[in-house]
Amino acid sequence: MFGLFLLFAIAVRCDETDLPFDNDDDEILDHEQDKPDQQDEDQDIADDEKDIQPTPTPQPERVRIPISQLFGKLEFGVVILLVVYVAFYISGQKILKTKTQAIYEIFSPLIRKYFAVMPRDFTIMSNNEVAIYFSGRTGYIGGICTIKYKRCCDILGILYSIFMGEHQTITFDILLEPKYQPSGIFTISKDKPYFADDFKLKQKNLPNKLQCFHDLGKESHQFLEIITPFIKKHKNSVELIEISDNNRFEYENNGKFVVHMEFRIVGSEADFINEELIDFVMKVSDKFDTVQFPFEIQSANQRLREKLIKERTQEKEEEKPISKEEEEKLARKREKREQGKFKPRFKRA
Repeated sequence: MFGLFLLFAIAVRCDETDLPFDNDDDEILDHEQDKPDQQDEDQDIADDEKDIQPTPTPQPERVRIPISQLFGKLEFGVVILLVVYVAFYISGQKILKTKTQAIYEIFSPLIRKYFAVMPRDFTIMSNNEVAIYFSGRTGYIGGICTIKYKRCCDILGILYSIFMGEHQTITFDILLEPKYQPSGIFTISKDKPYFADDFKLKQKNLPNKLQCFHDLGKESHQFLEIITPFIKKHKNSVELIEISDNNRFEYENNGKFVVHMEFRIVGSEADFINEELIDFVMKVSDKFDTVQFPFEIQSANQRLREKLIKERTQEKEEEKPISKEEEEKLARKREKREQGKFKPRFKRA
């Protein structure tokens, strides 16, 4: 207790100036003394701001630059070419649309004689190609008609078609489900097909520099009786006719039995696409749908196809990359062969 009392007495007698913190009263006095000086300084700054006059913002003068200085000859040439290109494209599209509508009006009633289902218009495949699908006939999966026009939507396309000698064409792909599943190939073209040697096709010359390649024997006459008169009448119009049980064309995934026909449109589209053309296509298709080949032809063609399929399968397997396990097996066999060469061989007495 005496110690606490002694500490209290010393603290009471201690001068505030000896304490470790500043005296608040002295700070207040110093601040009041500095206040007039701060006011004078603020007044000087305000007077200086009054004396300063803002500089006016300069107004830019309007300068008119003639268009000839902005666009040179090159720019004008590019603009003119762009305008001409757009004009050709728009006019070309209108021409093709008008042609397609006119063809549909002729084509629709002719196809509806044979097929029950048909869209209301052609489908646009590209700038110069349209197609239409039809179905609804016994023994048929359906058919696709594709029309390719000359390029007429751009200048470069027009020049290309002129120099390359392009022609307007119409193509039929008739996909069938024949009752007797005939096995054979019957092709008419100007050039020899690449598969003629593989399938051992026989060759026969036809009018208009066309050739017939087939493996049907005497059964080919029933098709030639229908096709030859049409070829003689319509010169330079038949490009390709193929009747086959092995569809190799665009719609091969939709059916393997196909009657594929390509024609060059001679004259106007309205004159060429007529009842005679559609009847010819359907007459050949109906013949292939109902034909029944003799057993000798049917079995020989099937055996040949099985042999070709087997050979192609082996070729594909040989072209496949070898796995690591197979590589190790081959390496072991090679080692055994090499070791066997150096082993001593003894002759029996």
